[in-house]
Amino acid sequence: MARHENRRRLHEVTAMTELTTLLDQALLAATFRTHGGTVYSARGLRDSLASANTRRYKARELLLARLEVDDCWVNSVAEGLRSRLSTYIDVANDQIGHSFHVEGDSSRQLTVTRAQLQEIRSVSSLDGFAKGAIRAASILGPDTVTGLLTRWADGYSLKFKVCVILVGIYVDKGLELSQGLRVDCLPITSDSLPMSMPYMQWDSV
Repeated sequence: MARHENRRRLHEVTAMTELTTLLDQALLAATFRTHGGTVYSARGLRDSLASANTRRYKARELLLARLEVDDCWVNSVAEGLRSRLSTYIDVANDQIGHSFHVEGDSSRQLTVTRAQLQEIRSVSSLDGFAKGAIRAASILGPDTVTGLLTRWADGYSLKFKVCVILVGIYVDKGLELSQGLRVDCLPITSDSLPMSMPYMQWDSV
């Protein structure tokens, strides 16, 4: 039994290493085109984002840059994902389900339960998911993306932050609430605002 477990862990570590290498290679061949037509390499995009962190409009333009990469690299990353995420792939149509947003060809359904909880169901083609992984690796780095995908495949939850703007509420200092909730004051100058702001139409109180 122990030998079987060791073999399984070795296979998983090998798959992780291979996926990281595939993402590295895909990033070397990838470019990112902004709406204005500027083209960046993956390294150039990351460097520009690091220098634009106080200019949120510039950062937003970079984060929305369109991934351009040959299908052969997308296919190689998709095959690397297949070996690590096979349990979650519908072999009949080569699609994978998930609850987080992926920048690739995917369909997304959001419903609100009676308990006022949002449930998100997304389905992507494996190639679309691979494009999302390449795009994420351009910002976070291949090692981080591989680690996140591996933890997800192993059943760990992916934690993320959701921000909303509370209209009509004033606080003079930050408040720590229960269940990980926190209320912070908005900055008084536009230069101090974060790179992106929540969509207001549905999230106001």
